[in-house]
Amino acid sequence: MMADGSAKRRLVPDLRITPMVDWSPDGREIAFTRLGLIENTGHIYAVEVAGGAVRQVTTTPFRDYLGNWR
Repeated sequence: MMADGSAKRRLVPDLRITPMVDWSPDGREIAFTRLGLIENTGHIYAVEVAGGAVRQVTTTPFRDYLGNWR
């Protein structure tokens, strides 16, 4: 959204997202943890703020938690 609160748009349509969300250092992407359908699973995803497809970052069979962009 714009600084004045207008032009809001949803970047991530899925509601199974944890509160763990982090901006990239350059401000172009947002990373988040999405819970899996199976208990104790989840992966880290990222999406460009300007628009684009959500991409999966991790692929382990366990629950991955958002760390940092380093």
